[in-house]
Amino acid sequence: METDNFDIQLARMTADIKNWGKEVTGIYRGVNWTTQRPYGTYLCGYIIPPFDIDDNMDEQLGMIAHGGITGGLTGEYSVGFDTMHYGDWAPIYNPNNQPYPGDFPEQLFRNMYQSGEYRNSKYVYEILKQMIDCVLDNTVIT
Repeated sequence: METDNFDIQLARMTADIKNWGKEVTGIYRGVNWTTQRPYGTYLCGYIIPPFDIDDNMDEQLGMIAHGGITGGLTGEYSVGFDTMHYGDWAPIYNPNNQPYPGDFPEQLFRNMYQSGEYRNSKYVYEILKQMIDCVLDNTVIT
């Protein structure tokens, strides 16, 4: 069962990397956003708000962001999240000796989550749009 999930999720991740790439930037409603793959596999998403956000808005964004706010881009005011949480999928080991599509250091394979679901670029982009909508519309989540 676990190998089946591995094969399914690896195929999803490989296709996503091929279609989306390692780093993509764009603009939604006038706000810059970017996605990155720090080790070539899982995704991180960032928005670059046009103004500083206060603690209340930061808390609101944390409720939208997958797994909460986990950081920003180096050298740039941004708010971001990653898709490397419990319930997310990333390679730990390779039961079929298939090459990994990313550039993960080998020692990290043993420390990552194996079960769960790979969070693809469409999933991350939808969250980024929700975060931007929240910032621009001053949306309060209840």
